[in-house]
Amino acid sequence: MRVIVSFIVAALLSVGIAVPAYAATTRTVGAGQQYSTIQGAINASSTGDTVLVKAGTYYENIIIDGKYVTLTGEPGATIRAANQTRAVVFILHVPFNGGFNRVVVEGFTITGGNAPQGQGGGITVFDGASPDIRNNIIEGNRADQGYGGGIAVSLNSYPTIRNNIIRNNHALSGGGGIFTVNGSAPVIYGNTIENNTTSGASIANGGSSGGAIYLENFPGNASVFSYPTILNNTISGNSAIFAGGGIMVRTGVNATIEGNTISGNTAAYGGGIHMETSGSTSTIADNIITGNTAPANASFAGSGYGGGIALYDRSIVTLRSNTISGNQSSSGGAGISSAEGANSQVIGNTISGNTVVPASGGDGGGFYVANSTTTMTNNVFSSNTGHNGGGLGLLDGATATVSFNTFASNTASSGGGIFVRNVSNVSASLMNNVLANNAGYQLYEQAHRAHLRNNLLYSGGSTNLYGTSVSGPIGTEAGLNSLGDSAGNVIANPQFANLGGSDFSLTPNSGAIGLAEANPSPVVSDDIRGILRATMPRDIGAYEYETSPVAKQHVYRFWSGSKRGHFYTISKAERNQVASSYSPQEWLYESIAYDAFDTQIAGTIPLYRFYSAAFQGHFFTANAGEKDYVIATYPANVWLYEGVAYYVYP
Repeated sequence: MRVIVSFIVAALLSVGIAVPAYAATTRTVGAGQQYSTIQGAINASSTGDTVLVKAGTYYENIIIDGKYVTLTGEPGATIRAANQTRAVVFILHVPFNGGFNRVVVEGFTITGGNAPQGQGGGITVFDGASPDIRNNIIEGNRADQGYGGGIAVSLNSYPTIRNNIIRNNHALSGGGGIFTVNGSAPVIYGNTIENNTTSGASIANGGSSGGAIYLENFPGNASVFSYPTILNNTISGNSAIFAGGGIMVRTGVNATIEGNTISGNTAAYGGGIHMETSGSTSTIADNIITGNTAPANASFAGSGYGGGIALYDRSIVTLRSNTISGNQSSSGGAGISSAEGANSQVIGNTISGNTVVPASGGDGGGFYVANSTTTMTNNVFSSNTGHNGGGLGLLDGATATVSFNTFASNTASSGGGIFVRNVSNVSASLMNNVLANNAGYQLYEQAHRAHLRNNLLYSGGSTNLYGTSVSGPIGTEAGLNSLGDSAGNVIANPQFANLGGSDFSLTPNSGAIGLAEANPSPVVSDDIRGILRATMPRDIGAYEYETSPVAKQHVYRFWSGSKRGHFYTISKAERNQVASSYSPQEWLYESIAYDAFDTQIAGTIPLYRFYSAAFQGHFFTANAGEKDYVIATYPANVWLYEGVAYYVYP
């Protein structure tokens, strides 16, 4: 057996990439130094030089045009706009050149800019530029005529924006903190982005959106996409009048939003994240999305949806392993709202404590789905509150496959766990779920149109189990299985490990053990923890009962446009280092590719990894004989054995 995952892939952590040698010069700026102005030092510099700026306030508008220089500020170095109708720092014509030779801007406070349309108030990155913007404070800048109060990235640019504090910036139309557009694909990594705002634009132009970050692409060009990465940031206290208090994702953007804490942001739609991408695809994974709000705004009809996340306009989204908690909305979908043809895969999330305020006014406390499509597996919905559907509201025009989820301790007038209304025949399938201890019926299925198969319902012994507008509440197992396409449903105690402590894993006497269909569709091989499910019969709900659990790990994937190859790692630390250290044109992070194991379990085999200094690439094989042959045949500078990458099924 021979497995080649990637052949020609550039060196990552093992060996550095060689760069051209330059006679680098350090040019010092400050009182009594060689240069009195930063721009003067930049003008005198050549590619490879460093401009070192001493502490002090420099009233300038800097332009770095076509020179690969490192601009470094010592502690206390501030660049304040001399001309408040331009960006404080403008970087252009420095594209990716195949190595580590990049423009670097680090160590400054950048403030006081007020840019015209097409520029960012603090920093503008333009026309293919690929700088590394790191360890700065970018605050108090404005874009009163357009987008990008703190930073604007435009026209096929690929910057790395990492470990900065981006705060108290403002934009008229979008991107109070950061705005990207026109095919640009920045890596936004490890930043604190807080208290940025957008306000003032008319609804005809999309309103004022993206309080912290606004991601857009070529306007009107549906054939061109951008691939921005938002990874490991803290995004808090930002606000937008219209949509996306934290993050706004628009047309033609295939975004990866991963590992962030998104909290306390506000907008009329999508307090934390708002997506309306007209058919492009994004991934939202491993984030903590908490305490965001979507209050209704009288200026925007139908607003007040998506306290945590709002999905609109045919957006195609994977929501994986997020914690979405404590968010609020006025109209519906306090945790998540989906409408306008959005299509979501919702996998392994914890959705808890989200509230529609007032509860009498809106549906879907945890998740609101109307006129859109969702497939949901391995999620936990707990302690959410809404009018109809405390955990989940499947409403007019919803198409949903809901399987292997747990709904517990949610509250609603109708359907504390799940509410189903006016879905068409066969458009809603509820299979292999646990619905327990919810207030206001475990399940309210209005018109007998949903598939109800192999679900467990429990409400502490009362008959308040499920309801229907056709025949009223029914409290018997036989009655439930007589509704529409229903079979295999039971009334039993799920025996959670700790209901009050929100531990919904199963104990040995749980009624959910072994209740799954013989051939469930979709097939779900693991549970919310990544623990493998039994071959058959499987347990239902988000948790599989296992005495010796084995959990899978994410395998992360990168793509190199310059090397035309992929790189894979199971190490989150390695993922973070590569994503934050390399230009996205060198290594673009593509999110989670699949799952594997970091230790060997029954039925798996090791995947071996080699590195080649000669080819600047990695080679993977699952064949032990081939591994031994390569070690014995090739010198280490051609193929160096790096050990087991991870363990996989044959």
